[in-house]
Amino acid sequence: MTKKDWVMVLLAAIVIAAGYYLYGRDDYKTNKTGMAPETNQQSSGFFIGSIYATIVNYNGSEFSPSSVSIPKGGAVIFRNYSPKNMRVASNPYPSNDGYPVKDGCVGSAFDSCSNIPPKVSWSFNFDMQGTWGYHNNLNPSEGGTVTVQ
Repeated sequence: MTKKDWVMVLLAAIVIAAGYYLYGRDDYKTNKTGMAPETNQQSSGFFIGSIYATIVNYNGSEFSPSSVSIPKGGAVIFRNYSPKNMRVASNPYPSNDGYPVKDGCVGSAFDSCSNIPPKVSWSFNFDMQGTWGYHNNLNPSEGGTVTVQ
């Protein structure tokens, strides 16, 4: 492993440990956003500082969980656990402009704008309430939804 690989492994371990520590504490059962993570049947998350985050994994054919709920200002971390690239983008395909905040590479800010290689993650902070569909721009039949409360 290269030094860069070791640094990435260390950072991932720190994020996982921090999430476990914060999510398991009683004072975070109902967090600052008013959400109760343990009652959310779609996803579970953790805090990174004051930002609530949840993880969506890609396995090469689907995203899991395919639907997540987060508070406004929260983040979704899309992790590529497949042997191939993925590219996360807002629905609908091919305009990728369903998320109303612009400044993205095609249609909206909710677009990774480039391929995400295997073993790499990409995250997006959602500042707009609503339900936002997304897809893998390399295979648009693969996707899911993010509900921002």
